[in-house]
Amino acid sequence: KLNSLQAGSKDPWAFDKKAIRYTKKNGHLYAWFVNWPGNGQVRLPQAAQFKAKNIELLSDKGSLVFTVEGNDLIVELPQNKAGEFVWGLKLTAMPVS
Repeated sequence: KLNSLQAGSKDPWAFDKKAIRYTKKNGHLYAWFVNWPGNGQVRLPQAAQFKAKNIELLSDKGSLVFTVEGNDLIVELPQNKAGEFVWGLKLTAMPVS
């Protein structure tokens, strides 16, 4: 089903602003979001199965603190937004033994 943006909407925000979008490249999982959470935490649904050992905000330096809650990851974001419109997280997986 096409959403209104794909169907030619003039409103670039005509989608779920709380949605997390994922992509994989070179063994990393990337999570993209457009709504900086007021509580400083972003929930990554179903991302616990990736078994991340490290999470970084693409527009910032350093690792972020995260916890597992069921099948989700809860990521603590920096106090200051790094950017304005969209943010990306790079998840690095634990090595397979």
